[in-house]
Amino acid sequence: MESMKDSVMAMINDLAAQVKQNGKAAPEPAKPAKDGIDCQRCGNTGWVAITRDDGTVAMAHCPDCFERRQVAHRLRTSGIYPKDYERYTLVSFDERRSETAKRMKDMAEAWLKGHTSGGTGFGLFGRSGMGKTHICIAVCQELTRRLGEPHFYFS
Repeated sequence: MESMKDSVMAMINDLAAQVKQNGKAAPEPAKPAKDGIDCQRCGNTGWVAITRDDGTVAMAHCPDCFERRQVAHRLRTSGIYPKDYERYTLVSFDERRSETAKRMKDMAEAWLKGHTSGGTGFGLFGRSGMGKTHICIAVCQELTRRLGEPHFYFS
């Protein structure tokens, strides 16, 4: 184990000497973010190098963007079209259109408030045009955005 540590330290020292000899190393430009989240701190990777208390270097989640990247990934892989996330929110749902619509929205908000990780799912059943799709997609979205949980939508 000690010889491996010495070998790694030798490589690091060699690289440091090269940088010192050749002047300041130019940072590589960050690759464009596939998920639309730009982060200068990690160069759009979601990872940063940290130095532990014992002096070793390790990789850790970027504190500036990793959680947002996780949410974006969960939303992309959920089975819901991105445009539907824009259209179907709890805020945009008109609960005044009927008593049933009001009950559906109240039920959705109560479920989100009382939801625990690994708990029950959420679903609505009924005739066409009641707003079931709107409410269910809004709940899925809130589940991931508020609580950081993955979701999968199916109609």
